[in-house]
Amino acid sequence: RYYVEKAKRFQNMGADSICLKDMAGLMSPYDAYTLVTSLKEVLDIPLQLHTHYTSGMASMTVLKAIEAGVDIVDTCLAPLALRTSQPAAEPLVVTLQGTERDSGLNLEGLLDMGDYLESILTKYSEYMETTRISVIDAKVLKHQIPGGMSSNLIGQLREAEALDRLEEVLNEIPKTREELGFPPLVTPLSQMIGSQAVSNVLFGRYSMVSGPVRDHVLGLYGRPPGKIDRKVADIILKDYDGQKKPINQRPANLLDPEVDKAFQAINSISSDVDDMLIYALYPTTGMKFLRIKHQIDPIPDEMKQKTFADVIHKLDSSSIEDPPSTHPSDKVRYFNVYVGDDFYKIGIDPTQLTTKPTETESEPDTLLNEKLPDPKSGHGSNLLSPMPGILVKYLVEMGQKVNVGDPVLVLEAMKMENSLPSPITGIIDSLPLKPGSTVAKDAILASIAPLDPL
Repeated sequence: RYYVEKAKRFQNMGADSICLKDMAGLMSPYDAYTLVTSLKEVLDIPLQLHTHYTSGMASMTVLKAIEAGVDIVDTCLAPLALRTSQPAAEPLVVTLQGTERDSGLNLEGLLDMGDYLESILTKYSEYMETTRISVIDAKVLKHQIPGGMSSNLIGQLREAEALDRLEEVLNEIPKTREELGFPPLVTPLSQMIGSQAVSNVLFGRYSMVSGPVRDHVLGLYGRPPGKIDRKVADIILKDYDGQKKPINQRPANLLDPEVDKAFQAINSISSDVDDMLIYALYPTTGMKFLRIKHQIDPIPDEMKQKTFADVIHKLDSSSIEDPPSTHPSDKVRYFNVYVGDDFYKIGIDPTQLTTKPTETESEPDTLLNEKLPDPKSGHGSNLLSPMPGILVKYLVEMGQKVNVGDPVLVLEAMKMENSLPSPITGIIDSLPLKPGSTVAKDAILASIAPLDPL
């Protein structure tokens, strides 16, 4: 009933088609049949199904949806199908041949395109999924995480040096999602829920909340399908500037015009509309990127192309003027390597390459603790960066009094803007960085002098 009423509302608003998006491959075949049958009874516009193969049900689900009358299904050519992708097109085309739902697609043409993909995909093998033997992830039926969201989580935890806590985060996500009203795990909400779950695991539940999650609780991303936990909402909105109760109107009605302001902000750099949109969406990182793009600022080392010397950790350039020899030296040693029932003879040829310390030519973009005030210098309590990120802005000034929990600054980390609270009651003693600075984990972001006891 929920989905039928939602679809009818979209149709009445003038939608040209309705798409059922099953981003984690959770829709079972018989649920698809029931849902599509019900929707086709009330819709006059085309109905489409987009599902992923993650759980292993997608081909069956698509077939049952076709039997129920769905108009369009999303598929993928075989070389890039399955796993977190879509079901393969070729078997479905053959399955439907000679039936009332015959697709009419040319199988030979599909096979030719598949052969072409096979011929070029070896160039991209480093990007292929190799961490699992299984083509399906049955655990998705529990954690319900879309494939793209899963790769983001791994990247975030690796950045925070906490990859060993992935299982905790996977268990936290369904709980966080329920408390926040069961938002659909699609961009940007999937990123918001995933990042909040990571924060909950690493720093304590809702002790660090991103700006977008606060906006979601306020209703600025629209009305969630379920109810947001009231206790969680009170925690999240406690330090929110301005309104503390969810809105009951269309969120876009509350937005001020931004295009002219964005163009004005970049008018000395560019007048291109794409550049304007980059800045409007990501004011801090976007401006940093645009200044590099238009050659106002130099390209940071981490954005430069890697040379052979970089790959082997800046080995002495004098030692690598000539390319490595393709012939083994008289120092080569051979080893027998057994992998299961397979046997390999591997040659190891030691080289004379040596490393030596290199002086940094310019100040690195990443600010480490040793470049900041000494934590033991007597300046009070230091607010440290909980993970690598970018300092967006300070919310306080030098000499300002803050209480425990008051927001001190905004840190962009895990693709989210997070306000970091003061660990003590005191006076802002030091704000050592400039907005836009890239910071490492545990970098000192602010120093707070404790108030003298009465």
